[in-house]
Amino acid sequence: MPDLRALSLANAARWAKARATRDVTRIARRLVAPAALARYQAVAAKTGVPWPLIAVIHEREASQDWSRSLGRPL
Repeated sequence: MPDLRALSLANAARWAKARATRDVTRIARRLVAPAALARYQAVAAKTGVPWPLIAVIHEREASQDWSRSLGRPL
């Protein structure tokens, strides 16, 4: 069995050293733009999945292109 305390300490050290490798401000602003936010919140209401998670996955998988949406378009 792994030593969970040692693993927790190692992970804390990794997080302390972590640095962003690129500026994602432009992408983040697009994800919370009023039109996008309304669509993500609608999907969240139907699925129970938090809208920020939906938005990030949608950006990652489809570059926020609703014609290539997660599942099917609303």
